[in-house]
Amino acid sequence: MTISIELGTLRSDGTKKAYIKLSHQNTRKRIATLVSLSPKEYSMTKQGVKIKNLEKKKILDDQMMVVQSQFMEMSHDDYVINKVVDVNLLADASKIKSPVSGQIKESEEKKEINLPPDFFEFTDNWLSICTLKGKKNYVSAVNSFKNYLQKSYLPFKDIKPMLVLEYQNSLADKPRAQSMYVNALSHLWEEADRLLDEEIPKSPFRKIKIAKQKPVGQRATTINVIKKIYEYKGGGRAGLARDCFILSFCLMGMNAVDLYNCKYLKKGVLCYDRCKVKDRRTDNAHTEINVHDFILPIIKKYKIESTYVFDFHKRYRRSDDFSRALNIGLKTILGERTSVTFYSARHSWATIARNDCGVDKGTVNDALVHVDREMSVTDLYIKKDYRLINEANKKVIEYVFGEYLGKSKKR
Repeated sequence: MTISIELGTLRSDGTKKAYIKLSHQNTRKRIATLVSLSPKEYSMTKQGVKIKNLEKKKILDDQMMVVQSQFMEMSHDDYVINKVVDVNLLADASKIKSPVSGQIKESEEKKEINLPPDFFEFTDNWLSICTLKGKKNYVSAVNSFKNYLQKSYLPFKDIKPMLVLEYQNSLADKPRAQSMYVNALSHLWEEADRLLDEEIPKSPFRKIKIAKQKPVGQRATTINVIKKIYEYKGGGRAGLARDCFILSFCLMGMNAVDLYNCKYLKKGVLCYDRCKVKDRRTDNAHTEINVHDFILPIIKKYKIESTYVFDFHKRYRRSDDFSRALNIGLKTILGERTSVTFYSARHSWATIARNDCGVDKGTVNDALVHVDREMSVTDLYIKKDYRLINEANKKVIEYVFGEYLGKSKKR
């Protein structure tokens, strides 16, 4: 009998499952392993599959030794391969360390080596190919859940609503993480349900009330502070921070990363797909903003004729560096102890629009390009129209900067 490693078909997460292939005369059988390999973890040679990941190679080598040992104890006939896939052998093989957890897995009742789908195996694979801007939040959520459970192997079937609720309660002293992490894990479960070939249970996250993030009022600043930023006359990093803060505020709280990556501005309309949530909305989080005359001088100052609207790529290699520079610049304007950050422009726009200008919450939500699960179905029935958010934006700009526009401020 010949024993070798064979890879399955390419899965939706970009990996291939490893199998132990048993060949004897005209009989071929495969035993599923717990190992999944990404393209960088293996290569194909004339001799077969070459495993580059040493940890996973050792796991497969150990499992092949178990199969080989069992084979040596059996009679050499055509029945051998079927007997190798006997429950006793599979029970032994199932105790081999997992490539994901490094822990011993036991399956005394199962008659196949295919153990239940592992939540952490899926999340690790998903994160390895994830390109979302918010990837680090998902990584933090998974690591937090692993640390809470003190394990790295967790079948989907073992994640019950009560377990999720207990984990959520353990984060009570970290309200932002409590909401963000549990929501991230819930999204990962939905991704698994969409991508995995194996059937998994219904999401336990849908059976509990996930904690909502409490409003962070201090992120919104006052109109007087916004005017102080606008009136700053200096240059350098602080001057850039001043210009971009006003740009963001007058573009309905546009994030730094979206300013950095913006590629469309024609005939007075700026369009972009919000990076943070475009992969979680069917419309790619697309929005269109009528550029107010008030910010045209700032736009002209940074506009370039290239793929991008603004020249921020020439100034900073990464959007993270750009964002960091803006926050440092704001400290130059407002002082080191200020709690105002670039993100305050977004919170301030929303607060002023709602509290001072009477804009309804639904329009504020649309202007901020949020993910709203409660409205997602309704949105399928409503034709997209950006007039309401642009009317709201015009109202906010004129309310805050009315004196600079030569108009009396309305109260």
